[in-house]
Amino acid sequence: LATQLSRSYDRLILDCPPMLNELSAQTMRAATLVIVPLPPSPLSARAFNHVVEEIRRHTKRPPPILPVYSMIDRRRTLHLEALAANPDWPAIPMGSSLEQCAVQRRPVGTFDPRSPAALALARLWDGIERKLAQMAA
Repeated sequence: LATQLSRSYDRLILDCPPMLNELSAQTMRAATLVIVPLPPSPLSARAFNHVVEEIRRHTKRPPPILPVYSMIDRRRTLHLEALAANPDWPAIPMGSSLEQCAVQRRPVGTFDPRSPAALALARLWDGIERKLAQMAA
């Protein structure tokens, strides 16, 4: 099936529910890259470490894992501390344009392409593409 899909698609993105179950375990075993969005908090950092452990435990060859901070509010001390603790992690800022995605029923880049969130998501996608290109080389 993977070979058939790769003939038709350059990228196949599977969005799993935020829980570890058999479906998410199977998805991670098949993944080339796992992206884990998380809010900037100590609890989510511990949850991320748990996800990494689970992936490593349930896969013979664990895929690279990319944590991504989401809903960043630079006015909050806890968020600033999380960013300082992991400065290399991509961060998507919270903003009204992201909240409008559900109302607009479109990606933020299509209706507010210059918003901080849209620009951060574009940087994230560029980073993902670079990582996948490195893995393919």
